Amino acid sequence: MLLILVLVGSVFASWIPLQDYSTVKYVYNKITYFENGEQKEMLYGVTIDKDEDQYVLNYDTTYFLPLDTELTADMMFGQQFSMMLFTFLNPMLTFIYDAIDLDEQMNTKLYGFGTLKYEGQHSVQGKNGTYTGTKVSLYNEDGELSMYWIIDPNIPFALETFMGEDYAEDSTLIKLWDYALN
Repeated sequence: MLLILVLVGSVFASWIPLQDYSTVKYVYNKITYFENGEQKEMLYGVTIDKDEDQYVLNYDTTYFLPLDTELTADMMFGQQFSMMLFTFLNPMLTFIYDAIDLDEQMNTKLYGFGTLKYEGQHSVQGKNGTYTGTKVSLYNEDGELSMYWIIDPNIPFALETFMGEDYAEDSTLIKLWDYALN
């Protein structure tokens, strides 16, 4: 009986990002990335509506470009960041999310990937206010930072996600900018 209680308790202690988006009204992320050695920033979001017999997804991408930038067709009509966001929401990372325990916060060795470490509370500035959550970092087998997430167990999206090699200049930072659930 005790074993069953421990297993049930561990399921509720882990954080898992939203899998079924049917309850999402909208979600926007602010993304800082590097392209051709230059740091850039954009907002990427999706709004989910329903009519009588279908979902209607509206994607919104906002780029911030200097005025001397030559606007090309790729910039106007490209969706090159959809693959980057798939990496951020990659279902292959589910096993890592399953290992996150915000109650116990014990460092966890993930063989072949590195170690999850808990690094205290951090705040993330969104569009309408500040979100606060626990920073959970994944360090590779050499002890270098690979990824981190800032997680609030009450919000089904990571507040912040970092992807890169030990804070390298070509890393990507994704912040939860705004969201609403139905």
